[in-house]
Amino acid sequence: MTLDIRTVPSIGGEDAMKVRDILRKSYYGVFRQDWLSRKFQCSEQRAAEIAAALVETGYVKRNLDRERDDDSAMPWYSVIRKGFAFMRGSAAPRIKRKTAESALQEFIERVRQVNADPRYLYSVNRVVVFGSFLGNCERLGDIDI
Repeated sequence: MTLDIRTVPSIGGEDAMKVRDILRKSYYGVFRQDWLSRKFQCSEQRAAEIAAALVETGYVKRNLDRERDDDSAMPWYSVIRKGFAFMRGSAAPRIKRKTAESALQEFIERVRQVNADPRYLYSVNRVVVFGSFLGNCERLGDIDI
């Protein structure tokens, strides 16, 4: 299930969506503290506070190997599992099951149209639905096809 970013409290005094968007720009989830300073357009001290808050929330951890390899006094951080889930978070409102069912039917109709059109070199043999749609909840984050 995708994290609803709207429910995440501020991180180190920064809006969670802003933090998520900045972390998404990191190179494979690895960054230095001065990178945070540039991205947040803040002082090194403020960047250190944000980094500490990210560590405290369990989104990142210090990357001591990278610090040793870099031979720099500047701290390095790596996004960890909970942080990657946070980075995938969405602020999109959940959709009603009826809306998802309608979207699925429209998709299946498009599949039928493609399969009936000889101009397409390939056809769709199977459509598989998975994820939360298979459950019985009334509100869904998305429909996985």
